[in-house]
Amino acid sequence: MAEDRDHVAEQIDRVVTCDLRGRPYFPALYDAARAAQGGPLCALAARRLADAHVSRRGTPVLFVTGFLSPLLGTGEQDGPVGVAVLGRVLEVAFGSVPVVVTDEVQLPLLTQTLRGGGFNVVPLARALEAGRRGKGKVASVLAFPADPGAARGESERVLRELEPAAVVSIERPGANAAGVPHSFTALEIGDITAPTDALLAVARARGVPSVGIGDAGNELGCGVIRQEIAAILGAPGRCARCGESIAAAEAADVLVMAAVSNWGAYGVGAALAAHLGRPALLPDDDVLERTLEACTLAGGRNGISDWTDPGSDGYPLAVDLSVLRLLRQLARARAI
Repeated sequence: MAEDRDHVAEQIDRVVTCDLRGRPYFPALYDAARAAQGGPLCALAARRLADAHVSRRGTPVLFVTGFLSPLLGTGEQDGPVGVAVLGRVLEVAFGSVPVVVTDEVQLPLLTQTLRGGGFNVVPLARALEAGRRGKGKVASVLAFPADPGAARGESERVLRELEPAAVVSIERPGANAAGVPHSFTALEIGDITAPTDALLAVARARGVPSVGIGDAGNELGCGVIRQEIAAILGAPGRCARCGESIAAAEAADVLVMAAVSNWGAYGVGAALAAHLGRPALLPDDDVLERTLEACTLAGGRNGISDWTDPGSDGYPLAVDLSVLRLLRQLARARAI
C-alpha cells in the first residue's frame, strides 16, 4: 500500500536526520531540502538511481568525495565510507562499477577505504572490462586536476568516456557563489580542493542524473537550496574574505541532507533495498566495520574529533553500526 511505502520512506529519513548534537540549524536545512523536493529525500534519491539503471547493468557510477582539513591537510571518514557502502549496494543490485573522483592526495585513502568495503580497486580500463563481463566487485579511483582551467574539459572527457548511469557526490566541498569552496567554519579551501563542481554541471548538460549528499550546506550538490542555506546559517556561515555564504552553488538533481553524510549514503542504500524489495542489499555490520577501520588506517580522520578513530563526524563506530542496523530493519519492513 502507498501509505506503507510512505511510512517506511519517512522513517528512513528520520533515522539519518537524527542529529545527536542538536545543532539548531540542521532541522531547518532538512526542512528546506524537503520543501524544495516534495518528499522523503533518501527515497527520492533511491528511485532516481534505480531509474538510471534500467537496462544498464554493469555500467559505471561516478562518485565524487573527499573533504580535506584546511589545517591538517588530511581527509576524513565521512564521505569515502559512504561511497564504499552505497557503491557496494549498487554493485550488488545492478553490477555497477564505482569510479571515484577525488583530489590526488586522497587517492590512497579512497583506495584503502574501498578495499575495506570489499572492492578490488584496479585501473579504470580493467574495472570497466570486468563490469562489462559481469565479473563485478571492482572499483577504480581517479585524481581530478587541481587547475580550475582544466576542470570543465576534464569533466567533459570523464563523462563522455565513462557514460555513467549517474553521478553521486557525498561530503565533497562545493564552491559557493564566489566560486570558492569553504570549510564549515568559513575558511577558504580552494587551494587544497580540486574543482569537481564542473562534474555536476557537465552531467546536467549531458542528461546524466545526479545525487548530492551533505550535512551542513557547503557540500557539492547543495545548490538546490543555496539561498535557504545562506539565510539559515546567517553571519557565522559567511566568509569574511569573499563576502559570500559558504552555501554550495552547484545543484544536484536530488539533494539528500543528513545529520552525517555517511548516514545519508546508508539511508539511500536502505531506501533502494526497500524499493527493490531486496533488504539483503545492505551490507552486514562487519563490512561497515572493516570499511571504517580501513579508512582510519589509511589516515582518515573521524571528522569533528580529528582523532583517527573509526566512526563518522566525531561519532564512534558503535553509532554508525546502530544507524545501519536501524536502516536494515526498515528495509525489511516494506517496499517503497
